[in-house]
Amino acid sequence: MRILLHGEGITDCGNGDGMGGWIEGPVQIFIKRIIGEVEIDCVTKDDIKTQRNRLQRKLSGLKGHGTYAALLIHIANERNASDREWEYDVVALYRDADRQSGKDARKLNVCQRRYEEVKQDIMHGFERFPCEVRFVAIIPMKMIENWFLADPQCFVSAFGGERLYLPDNPELLWGDERDRDSDHPKNVLSRILAVYKKESNVDTYKALAVELNFEVVRQKCFISFEDFYQQMRTVKEINDSTL
Repeated sequence: MRILLHGEGITDCGNGDGMGGWIEGPVQIFIKRIIGEVEIDCVTKDDIKTQRNRLQRKLSGLKGHGTYAALLIHIANERNASDREWEYDVVALYRDADRQSGKDARKLNVCQRRYEEVKQDIMHGFERFPCEVRFVAIIPMKMIENWFLADPQCFVSAFGGERLYLPDNPELLWGDERDRDSDHPKNVLSRILAVYKKESNVDTYKALAVELNFEVVRQKCFISFEDFYQQMRTVKEINDSTL
C-alpha cells in the first residue's frame, strides 16, 4: 500500500531532509502503528503552491482546507498516470481543526460542529477531481498536541519519571497562546514536557507517538482521534481484503 500525505508543519508530518528524502513526523508513526507496513510519500508546500497557481479556476467554490484536499488529489492523479509502479492507494490530508472565530472552543458541541465543518470541507475537496484512490482526513481537535495530552503514561514510557495528571477532556482545551499559563494545548503540553526536561519539537512528538496508548486516546479524543483511527482501520481492512 502506498499513501500520499500532506500536512501543515514539521511537528505533524515532518519535513524534507534536503537531499530528496523525507524525515517523518508523528503522523506517519500513527499511520504505521494502525495499519502496519506501508509506503508514505509526502507532498511539500512548494508542490501544493505550484499546483494551486496552475489550477486556480478549477478550485472555485471550495472552502477552507478543501482547496488543499483537491490539490493533493490532483497531484496523486498526475503521479499515478506517469508511473503505475508507484500508484497511490490512499490520499491523506492532515489539518488542525483549531477554533472557529467567535465561538467558545471549550464547549463540546462547538468542537463537534467545528470538526464536522472542517472534515466536510476536506471531503468536498477530495471529490473535486475524479480519482480511484481512497481518502483520509486527519484532523486533530484542535491540534496534534491535544492527542498527546490524552495519555499520561506515554510521557513516563517515553521519558521516564513520574506520571502526571492530565486534563480529562483534552479536545476541549483552549486558551490564549501568548499566555504561557493558559490552557492553550501548546502551552499545556510545554508545561508537562518541562517536568520531563523536554521541549516541544518533532523528536519529542515522535517519541510520544511511539508510546501513545491508542485505546486511551480513542476514549478521550472521541471527536477526532477515534474518527482518524476508524478511517485508517477501514483502509487496512480494504487493503487486506484485496491481497
